[in-house]
Amino acid sequence: MRSKYLQATFYVVMAAPAVALDLGVGSNGVAGLTVLPMATIPTGSLVYQYQNRVMDADRQEGLNHSLAVGLTSFAELGLRTADTSIKRNGYDGGGGIRDLSASAKLQFNNVLGLKDSPWKLAAGVTDYGGAATLFRSTYGVLTYDQRDWASSLGYAKAQKNLNNPIHGVFGSAAFQATPWLRLRVESNQERSWAGLTLSNESWLAKINAPVGASVFLNVDQQVRGLATAEGRKPWLGVGVNLPLDWSMGRQSPPSRQAQAASMPQQQAFQAMPTAPAVASAETMSAEKVLEQSPVATVAPQLSDAASSPAPTTDSRHAAMDRLSQALAEHGFEGIDVGQSGNTLVVKVSDFVYEHSLLDGAGVALGLLSQLAGEFDNYRLVQARWGTPSVGFNGQLACLAQWLKALPCPADEAVQPVFRDLDEALVGVDWRVRDHAPYRYKLRVKLNPIYNYYWATEYSLLDYSVGLNINPFIHLWDGGALEFSRSAHMTSSKEFQPGGNLSYSRIPDTNRRVLLHHMQKLNHGLSLRMSVGELMQGNVRGGQTEARWDSLNGEWATGLNLSHWQAPKNSTYLPTGGTKLAFARYAPTGTDWSLEVSGGEYWFKDKGFSATSSHWFGDTKFSYFVRHSVPPERFWPGKQSITVAGMELTFPLTPRRAMNADSGWQIKGTPRLGLSLLSPINRETENWLAYSNGAPIYQKAWVEPAIPNYASAVLLDSDRANASYFSGKLERLRYAYQRWVMKTTQ
Repeated sequence: MRSKYLQATFYVVMAAPAVALDLGVGSNGVAGLTVLPMATIPTGSLVYQYQNRVMDADRQEGLNHSLAVGLTSFAELGLRTADTSIKRNGYDGGGGIRDLSASAKLQFNNVLGLKDSPWKLAAGVTDYGGAATLFRSTYGVLTYDQRDWASSLGYAKAQKNLNNPIHGVFGSAAFQATPWLRLRVESNQERSWAGLTLSNESWLAKINAPVGASVFLNVDQQVRGLATAEGRKPWLGVGVNLPLDWSMGRQSPPSRQAQAASMPQQQAFQAMPTAPAVASAETMSAEKVLEQSPVATVAPQLSDAASSPAPTTDSRHAAMDRLSQALAEHGFEGIDVGQSGNTLVVKVSDFVYEHSLLDGAGVALGLLSQLAGEFDNYRLVQARWGTPSVGFNGQLACLAQWLKALPCPADEAVQPVFRDLDEALVGVDWRVRDHAPYRYKLRVKLNPIYNYYWATEYSLLDYSVGLNINPFIHLWDGGALEFSRSAHMTSSKEFQPGGNLSYSRIPDTNRRVLLHHMQKLNHGLSLRMSVGELMQGNVRGGQTEARWDSLNGEWATGLNLSHWQAPKNSTYLPTGGTKLAFARYAPTGTDWSLEVSGGEYWFKDKGFSATSSHWFGDTKFSYFVRHSVPPERFWPGKQSITVAGMELTFPLTPRRAMNADSGWQIKGTPRLGLSLLSPINRETENWLAYSNGAPIYQKAWVEPAIPNYASAVLLDSDRANASYFSGKLERLRYAYQRWVMKTTQ
């Protein structure tokens, strides 16, 4: 029966050849081959593999989950879960392990000035952290990497586990025999393995996954040395290689070096002089655009007088009327269109393109560019919740050429502006005001809400899942009334009433009703205020979020203050609040930030968090350390608590949401997170919950359950700044090609 299954699987995978898989992930959570690491890094990709055996454990049953993320061109972080106590509660006996561990790898080529060399040198560690370091190894490895083959040689030192293959001298080689077939051999001093990988890229291409995304099947077998309890039986692995940046669809995201020169230096609105178009090194040919996107290269003009050398007042008015209508048809609301001399001025509120401000900006700029025959220059103010978030200005004729990838310098076509945006709207002769009003419409955000535990003594996965129902009504520029309710959907055994984790079960309950206001002030300041009731505890009060962002966007700092009053004899949340501050550093051109925050939390514990975040398009991968010192002993063991973890956040909503022209709108959430964290330096205090199901550390780092809307919405998850926009202007062109050119053919 097993042979028939394998035969069918081989046929399905081989039936649709695809581009070869560059890197896999080993059972140990390290990028490389199935057993042993390589020095290469899966830059910008997440590689996951499930195996039906824990090949380095001396037990017959088991399964293995591993993943690796290439954070940069030289750094990789990985996770591994080895489980040989399948479907058993560890407290019920039966033996076996359920081990969650982290790994890391650093490549030294950048430091050695060998970035482009086929020789790669790296060092790393597996199974770092936790009390049961059964698979820990430290290693160094040298890899010679070619397009169709690679070989590695390394040395490692393992701890505790005699079955750990990453020990002593080791070597490996892989050969890409066809686009869908890779052969490999791996060996250390005592054992050897052989295997093959079958990969397929066409399946994921059907959902517009980036180039390089693939699914794969591994088959491996030990061919030399002392066998484990399973003997030398082959084992299977299935997995996926996912580039994390989906922002450009099937197009490869532009390289940082190629795009860095396209970021304008200007940071304020001003009149743009008319200048002849000149060739630009960073623009692509029109033929290349046609190859990448099957759309027309010239969209019909909204202006009937596009070719007229002297537009009349009537033709301009007619063009502005048509522009406002086109903007509304593409989902924008609260549309203002006017002119200041020979400059077209537009303000739009964006409730539709919530993956990134750049998507909405690309669509709006594409529509503005069609008035190039009517005006010389333009100013665009893009708003969130009706209040200005980011601006753009430039020459309309140059913008029209640049969007079509025809020669024109980017700094003449489009210049982002992040400060003092209201100045762009002063002294304007408005033709259209508040077309497609955004106020008083019902907008409902729906997204899953969950609590879960992974790889604990109770089971491999315990979960409680519900639906978050989050209606908004926007009342004024920057102001909104919000309500939130959670509805329980399903829970595993331990989250059921009376279970060991029942306290954290997603309830059927109202969560909050709040009134918010947020806006950008002058000189880089932003403000958000919220007042209302948090219904889990029926506490009433308010919260203020204030922040400052530097002109170049690399630095930000701010405060988050709140106070909430609990009713008398409350058995849930007491009267309390938070006094927190943060500082963030995000170097230009890196898609990386380091944020440190800390202060006093709800239960008077004082603590801090340090978070390193890497952006890949609209996906963010973060790893963090948190520390809390309560005013008294809140939990067993040490008085203070330190945890480390990682988080992956991504949009869970259509890239273009439904329009609200019917008076209502349903959409998902622009940021959904999956995280894992674990206490550190508490090897003998591995508790999860009290006997009533309440989490042991439930009083640490407690904050009001209110998103930081100024950072998350107004500043587009801290991306609406010059530091992040540097090198991202190509995305404006992609949005124009995807949503404007296709719909105006």
